[in-house]
Formats: sequence, structure tokens, C-alpha cells
Amino acid sequence: MFKKIQMMLCAVLFVTNITPMEPQYSTTRTLAAKSSAIKKSQQLKKEQEDSVIESSCEECYLGEASGEYSCDENPLSYLFETQSFNLAEFNNKSGSVLPIYKSPKGKLYVILTREAHGKDRRKYDDFSGGREKKDKYPQIASAREFTEEAILEKTLGWNLEDTIQFLDPKNDSTIAVIAYSKDKNPQRPNSRDIKNVTYIVDFDQYAKKLFNNFYTALVSEKAKKNRSTTEKDKIAGILLEDLKEAIINKEDRKPVRVSANVLNPQTNRFDKEQVTLRPFLVEKLHSYFLDMPYTEGEHTKIRHYRVYRQ
Repeated sequence: MFKKIQMMLCAVLFVTNITPMEPQYSTTRTLAAKSSAIKKSQQLKKEQEDSVIESSCEECYLGEASGEYSCDENPLSYLFETQSFNLAEFNNKSGSVLPIYKSPKGKLYVILTREAHGKDRRKYDDFSGGREKKDKYPQIASAREFTEEAILEKTLGWNLEDTIQFLDPKNDSTIAVIAYSKDKNPQRPNSRDIKNVTYIVDFDQYAKKLFNNFYTALVSEKAKKNRSTTEKDKIAGILLEDLKEAIINKEDRKPVRVSANVLNPQTNRFDKEQVTLRPFLVEKLHSYFLDMPYTEGEHTKIRHYRVYRQ
């Protein structure tokens, strides 16, 4: 099931990135000329690089080297050093979980819930929130928020440890781990650094149970006046392709809206509605859906997207 969802997700993410093939040359003479030109260009490039290396090593022998490299090393090697990203050391400010499931017709959907309080009230988001001091690692912060907002103890019978294990990148249940960061705006005194981690997970075998039990669990938690488990008041399924398109085509300072199947708490049926996405959901997934360059973490599923302010 995971491999099928991963392949379908890849198809959704990269369908807009197809580039046309270059036209073929019509004659053998043209091909030969082009090949000769390429070989000459490559030979010239190699001669230039060899010249730089020889010059640098000559400085070593004259005792004028900076000490940053030895004569046995390519002085240009720093240009090809691979960067690394350690998720465990990423001091994220917030964490979230984006569950994906497959409909009976084979289409991929995401589960979003509506904010019940705060400035983003009535806007739809994944299961997200701020990292607390007790959350030692990004995985714990995201698992805690998912456990609370999806009321997993009542909807699925999961405790926090179950959710932490479920999000482990080594498991098939985790499709991708998206770390997103952006430096604070120096022009705005109240601006802060943004550091978020979102776990995109295969939730196909649990989605139906979550939908069926969510409102019953919510009523129970409201009776206890438990704020952490009553931050959301509606639950919906949104076509992954629609979510991606809405986020990619967002316009600055304008609300992003998308069609959703919102579960009606009275009828327990899905109603088609146009819903507004929470702005930060759009921001943190924008680079991922555009397939922007990223730094790979300690696992191939982990991607760090860093956005620099203009």
C-alpha cells in the first residue's frame, strides 16, 4: 500500500515538471560538428582546471600555501562538498502531521481539520502546533500535536508513544519528513525565525476510523473542557491534487481556497464545500509541492527546505 501511495504522490508532485525533448539534428554532418565542438569545449575546460591546480600546487612548493588544503588535494574540492542536515538537531518551533489516504476510486486525499480558536479560526490546517519544552525532538513535537488534535486516544486508541513510533522515518507509514525554515525579517521588529517539521504519512488503514470517531471524541473532550484536544471543530478530506494546485498557484496576501469534503457532524455525511486554508499550511508546503532544491537529512525521506528572504 505504501509503495502505491508513494508512486501516486510522486506522480502528483512531478506531473507539472515535464520538459520537452530537444529536437534531433537532421544530418550526420551536423551531429559530427556538434560532437567535435563539445569535445573541444571539454578539452579547453580541462586544460583550464589543470592550470589552476598546477598553479596552486606550485604555491605549496614555494611555501606560500594558505594551509587550507594540501598539494595532494584538488583546491577546488570545496565546491563539490555535500551539505548535510540533521533533523534531530533542528531546533524547530513547530511540528505537524499531514495524513494521506486513498479513496475507493484510488484517488489520494489529505485529512485537514478546521481551527476552532485564534486568529486563524475557521481556516483549515493539518494537525499542527508549537513545540513545547518537553518535546526533546521534532518527531515528539509532531506526534504530540497529532495525538492531541486528532484525539487519537479516543479515535484510534493510540497513546503518545504509539504515535511517535508511527512517525518514525524508518517505517513505511512515513512518506516524507519536510523541514522548513526561513529567517526572520530584519525590517520587521516582531518578525521571528520560522522552523517547522511536517510528517506526511500513509494513513489509509486508519482514515475511516478517524472520520467515524472524531466528532464523538470531540464532544467528550469538550465536556471535560480540555483545550488541547478541542482546538479543531471540523474534519475534512481534500483531494491531494487540488491541495497542491491551490498552494502552487497562491497569490500574495490573498486567501487560498480549495474544494473539500467536509464531514457533517449532524448527518455524518460529507458535504462539498469551498474552504480556506491556514496561511502557514500554504507557506510550509509551497517549496515541497514545487519540488524546490532541498538538503537531504540522515534518511532519504527527510528534506530540508530553506527559504531566504528577499
